[in-house]
Amino acid sequence: MNNIYSCRKEEERYSIARNLKQLGASEEVIIKATGLSSEEINKL
Repeated sequence: MNNIYSCRKEEERYSIARNLKQLGASEEVIIKATGLSSEEINKL
């Protein structure tokens, strides 16, 4: 059950990052909001 929760949280972070990117947020803001790395954000 904990693994499912972790996967959902990870999916949520990527979803938030995609939305912020579409809204034109800077990479720095996305990193601070989601904790994703610059490389992860650039792959979106």
